[in-house]
Amino acid sequence: MRQCRYAALEGCDGRMVRTNDTAIITVNSSISRAGQRRFVIAHELGHVLLHPKICQIDEVDSKQTRNFGHNQKPEELEANYFCR
Repeated sequence: MRQCRYAALEGCDGRMVRTNDTAIITVNSSISRAGQRRFVIAHELGHVLLHPKICQIDEVDSKQTRNFGHNQKPEELEANYFCR
């Protein structure tokens, strides 16, 4: 089961918490741009689908989602490309 919700978050734009077959994606409710909200959801969903065995808790911020360089963890780059 996957759920998406909106809540106030400090220091990140989104968060994914996963246990067994359940993943909850939380998007920072202060994000006003629909495109940015969709990107955060897609990024975290990318982790859920592409990396089922790792990243039990993942956070994404706007600086990270604009980074398509190869100087970040492969899982983060893959989650960013999942959004495209």
